[in-house]
Amino acid sequence: MNNGVENNQNNLSNVPVMIQTGDVAPSTVPISNIPSNGVVAPSVLPATNAVPSYPSAPTMEIVPQSVAPSVPVMMPQTNLETAPVSTPIVVPPSESVVKEAPKSDEKPPKQKMNKLMLFLFLLVLILGGLSFFLYSSKKRSLSELKYRCSPIHESKEEVALDLDSTLVQDLYSKVKTSIREDYAQPEWNDTMKLYLAYRQISSHEMYDSNCNMFDKEKMEPYTCEMSVTFMPRAFSTSTLELEWKKLYGEETPMPHINVKLQNGCVGGFEYISERDEYVEGYCKNPVATSFKVKKTLKSAYSSRNMIILEEEVKYSGNEKMELPSYLKSGTYYYTFRLDMNYHYVLVSKKLDDKYS
Repeated sequence: MNNGVENNQNNLSNVPVMIQTGDVAPSTVPISNIPSNGVVAPSVLPATNAVPSYPSAPTMEIVPQSVAPSVPVMMPQTNLETAPVSTPIVVPPSESVVKEAPKSDEKPPKQKMNKLMLFLFLLVLILGGLSFFLYSSKKRSLSELKYRCSPIHESKEEVALDLDSTLVQDLYSKVKTSIREDYAQPEWNDTMKLYLAYRQISSHEMYDSNCNMFDKEKMEPYTCEMSVTFMPRAFSTSTLELEWKKLYGEETPMPHINVKLQNGCVGGFEYISERDEYVEGYCKNPVATSFKVKKTLKSAYSSRNMIILEEEVKYSGNEKMELPSYLKSGTYYYTFRLDMNYHYVLVSKKLDDKYS
């Protein structure tokens, strides 16, 4: 046993040991020079470059083991010049990340969004106004074209028309009124225009009817009470609409009101929308007038697609009653225009007051 240990110690005495610490060159120490306590004092070789002083390498104890002969033990070499130096990161205790403050020239996103919404609103408003203007201009242009267009050749020169011709007499019959009608309606408005359209309805287009849903409060002084002596007549709304369009044109909307003049019992048809009819009423005390009027058709002439009738009117009163102020004598001009349906439609009625 002792001989075996001695032989091993003799074998280990020839095994070189490489020891390196810090920046010193490796040193080979024969194992025979290792003291019995296993502590080897490192041999420090002068370094080629000056290096800072570092603590001495820790003492390494070598425990004898069974190792392969002639195997050097190499310690890792550290180059202090090239070793990276770690820089510590100081983190404030309050927060780990410091947000970058916005620059003074940058605006918050909320303000940018508000300005964008305002800009889009103004843009939509401007585009809407432009669209409405273009639409209105186009509609006005089309109306003017419809008004001015005519299926006949236009002539700028005025042409006198025969007063006894069928055309002139037919047009004049549509607008000529009696003293009773003039007295019953002071103004030239929708009421009078609707009454003139009603006058164009022939008797065979009216039919016997009843008083259902007739409202006498809306038709005073007219009432509707069926009896042996009174059977109300009626006509459909479409019948009156047709005559309205023939007299005033396709584009002129018809008012759905009662056919009843303001003063006196003239007209007397109530519009009942539920029945889509005009129903006749009865006036117990018709108003008569003693005023007189003289109307004369003085001339008729055409200009382009227009026909203008000139009517001379002279009202006269009596000793007992003063002539109402709205019955004005003078020259009345009725203007008709030929539309695309070959109808001369009534455009206007104007007064040239010569006696005021």
